Amino acid sequence: MAGFAFTSNQTRWAKARRKAALWTARALRFRDEEKGATAVEFAMVAAPFIFLILSLIEIALIFLVYSTLDNALIVASRTIRTGALQTGGTTPTAASFVSSVCGNMGWLQSTCTSQLNVDVRTETQFANPTAPDPMSTGTFNPSVLTFTPGNANQIVLVRAFYQWPLVLPVFDAALSKGNNGVAVIVATTTFVNEPYS
Repeated sequence: MAGFAFTSNQTRWAKARRKAALWTARALRFRDEEKGATAVEFAMVAAPFIFLILSLIEIALIFLVYSTLDNALIVASRTIRTGALQTGGTTPTAASFVSSVCGNMGWLQSTCTSQLNVDVRTETQFANPTAPDPMSTGTFNPSVLTFTPGNANQIVLVRAFYQWPLVLPVFDAALSKGNNGVAVIVATTTFVNEPYS
């Protein structure tokens, strides 16, 4: 058996102990080294921190859009409530009411008409309205919406649906019934039309 050397178990164990001691010494040296510690800590904290900041900005924007939409809807709905829209000389349409709402949207006016849908319908009672949900299928379905501003002394339900594109796809499941990266922000107002003549 030329060229083949037998090593005893003691020799193998001695080599293994030397390797372990070498790696332990390196690990201890690495443990005691403080250069770059701040960079490592920042790398561990940066991703969750940036995600948290972006999440806060996304949620703040959604609340801002909701507040803007709600205010614009209330102001525009006043024309229905007082009868100004119904008696204005022209047949009221959903498009003209959308333009009226968008005129009060301020900073969102440029994209408002393409992102906004309205549903105006009369109801027989304030409790348990019969308005269908346009998001029941998981995608926005504007065909279930109607525009019926009603006559004097009728109960009117006005809903506005603004499709807001989400920046963070993580919020898609939490803020939307669909999986298309769009949150549908809904503003609603209900009132009785005034007894206009």
